[in-house]
Amino acid sequence: MIGAVLAQFAWASHWQIFGVYPNLVLVILVVVTLRAGSRAGLLGALIGGLAMLFISPFPLGGQGLALLAAMAVSGFLADYVFTAATPFSVLLQAVVATVVFGLVNLGGTHLIFLMRSWNTEQLWSVELVHTLGQVLYHLVLIFVLYNLTIICQRWWQTTFRGFSWRKKTIL
Repeated sequence: MIGAVLAQFAWASHWQIFGVYPNLVLVILVVVTLRAGSRAGLLGALIGGLAMLFISPFPLGGQGLALLAAMAVSGFLADYVFTAATPFSVLLQAVVATVVFGLVNLGGTHLIFLMRSWNTEQLWSVELVHTLGQVLYHLVLIFVLYNLTIICQRWWQTTFRGFSWRKKTIL
């Protein structure tokens, strides 16, 4: 997860389309939540949030809190609403996680701006347009990454079928 955070701040800003760049950590955490469950997603969000706190130029680590909220909602959807991962459920979870992340992040940013007595009139419209752009970006990324994990898992299972790491002893 720390590698994803480093990639987020080192490379993702160079992948801008109309000023919107992907949140790699969020997309990877949605895939982890879908493939490994809500506990793995929440643990990854905690580790990713702490890493973002130390690496991010943003104040107070609001992105870590937004990651935890997004993964809590995504984990609930994965565990209780969509028990089977269909293409529709995968894409819907990416949209919901991105919107929750954007709204929690926006609320934290708005609170910081209010505490510092800055003007927040245009903050909501700019951030909502940014969140909608990220939703579109994340739909493409989640589709690619989720299918890539399935392909890698099937390759691993077919290539190493019957393989064991334990030494076999002949008596």
